Amino acid sequence: MYGKKYEDKRAKLEAKLEAMRQERKQLEKEKFDRNEIQIRKNIDARTESHESFNEKYVKFEILPVREVASTLGKLKSEYNDNMQTTLDAINTQTKSVSEKLLKLSVSQIKVTDIQPKAICTETKSTQTKGSRILPERLVIKKSDDSYDEYMSQGGFGSKLPPGCMSPGLPKIELIMPAITPLDLIDEESSDAKELSEEEKEAIISSKGFQNAIKRIGRVMENVVIRNVDITREYVSAGDNSDEYNSKSQGRVSLKRVFFENEWSSNRCITDIDFSTHYTDLMIASYHINQDELLQPEGVVMTWNTVFQKPTPEHIFHASSAVTSVRFAKFNPHLILGGTYSGQIVIWDSRSPRRVPVQSTTLKCGAHVQPIQSLRVISTDSNDNIFSVSSDGRLCLWNLDMLSQPVDVLPLEKEQKRGVAVMCMEFTGNEFNELLVGSEDGCVYLANQWGTKNGVRARFGEHEAPITSISIQQQPEQHLFLTSSIDSTIKLWSLRHSNPLHTFQNNFEYVMDVAWSPINASLFATVDGGGHLDIWNINLDTEQPSVSIHLEGQPALNRVSWMPNGQHIAVGDIDGKLYLYDIDDHLAQPLAEDLCTFVDSICMSKQKVNYE
Repeated sequence: MYGKKYEDKRAKLEAKLEAMRQERKQLEKEKFDRNEIQIRKNIDARTESHESFNEKYVKFEILPVREVASTLGKLKSEYNDNMQTTLDAINTQTKSVSEKLLKLSVSQIKVTDIQPKAICTETKSTQTKGSRILPERLVIKKSDDSYDEYMSQGGFGSKLPPGCMSPGLPKIELIMPAITPLDLIDEESSDAKELSEEEKEAIISSKGFQNAIKRIGRVMENVVIRNVDITREYVSAGDNSDEYNSKSQGRVSLKRVFFENEWSSNRCITDIDFSTHYTDLMIASYHINQDELLQPEGVVMTWNTVFQKPTPEHIFHASSAVTSVRFAKFNPHLILGGTYSGQIVIWDSRSPRRVPVQSTTLKCGAHVQPIQSLRVISTDSNDNIFSVSSDGRLCLWNLDMLSQPVDVLPLEKEQKRGVAVMCMEFTGNEFNELLVGSEDGCVYLANQWGTKNGVRARFGEHEAPITSISIQQQPEQHLFLTSSIDSTIKLWSLRHSNPLHTFQNNFEYVMDVAWSPINASLFATVDGGGHLDIWNINLDTEQPSVSIHLEGQPALNRVSWMPNGQHIAVGDIDGKLYLYDIDDHLAQPLAEDLCTFVDSICMSKQKVNYE
């Protein structure tokens, strides 16, 4: 039953589908017929339009397009025939000319070389500043000048070509020189009226005039001091020979003591630096004077190590005690300082003001504790400033923008605790890797950039806070020295976590240590007992080669070598800055010193490995 219903339903659907197909075919056929009729109508309309246009052309005496095309073809063929005829004629003429050229011959021509007219000039005069007589020039001319005058009138009295002078004796004439704009200015200035006494006093008392006289005076002082007296004895100690004991054997002598009574008294010297551009300039930073609370807390003074004058070259002030100071290397007129308040300040020696010309703000997101160390790394275009403070932050600054640091790196040890930094030094020419000494007596190796930035290594520790770090620049850049309040100096290598050797002498707080810039085996230390010790590793590792005990036993806080390695500067807590001359036999290395130094270091490494 169900099968029959299904077949009936299927038959109805097929019949309906067939009817739709037939209807669709019929519609398509009708559409095709309509299109064909429309196309025929369009063709007939175009034919009629062409016929009407041709009738109009004939009415207005205009030729049809077909006749015009045939006429143009005939004209083109005629033009080609005419051009071919012209070319044949030209070829015929060219052949006739070439046949005529074959009959030409070569002839020789005589060349006459006539020297041009020579005019010689010579100036001979004498002029002084007070005399306004203009000098005269002696001009030598040829005597036969009438030829040019005669030729200008149309005559021809010579066989030489026009423009050439006939030979003759020279004649001398005096010609006044031209007046230059500078001469006019001098003549106007000579007519200026003289100033009155009141006007002169006003100019002399002006601040700009006084600053100009000071700058000119400093330049003249430096020029005059260059006249060295060859009869003077610079090596002997003179009246200061009692300031060091017989152990120095005259190899270290006191050259000068720098002290300014108003600004140096009772101020501890916190840092010393030498200018790389002006080699005779030295700078020192001073702490607060507790006895003079009305004075600025921080003071920085530049001293001339060559000129024997008792006053400093420049005196700069800061609102906070200056803990570190450096000369800018790219711009030698700028002086950079780090303060107890955590600010970076910049002074300009060309400015008449003593206060900083630039400074960072306390809210720039950098240091919130005292800056302990400041370093300047110079590039081709500017100086990069690195500062580190007790809060464990390492900041990178750009001189062009002190509103905020370029980069801030927190120095953290285990458990995210900050390192209380006391000193800092970079390991080499690259400023990515650096060493920091902390209050806990440890030395930390840190990277500023890279995948593992921050603290990445820790060396054996002192028993007290580290006061200074000094890197040996050459030949062994992996060696460095540390000084500590535990009265020891330790020699380290970046390749070993334990010290290679420990130096101990006076059992006093060792406040600073510095390698010699020219002798790899020589370094200097200062302590709280007033001792300046110079050690030579090649000679002795138990006792210093030279030991100087300053009179009065002032506590020494800083020591720094001059870049030439011939002088050493020492600063105490009373504000006195001492400059010592180092004898060449002690300062200059010998040829075999380098090999001896390397052998000594190898022995120290073997000892450490054995232990």
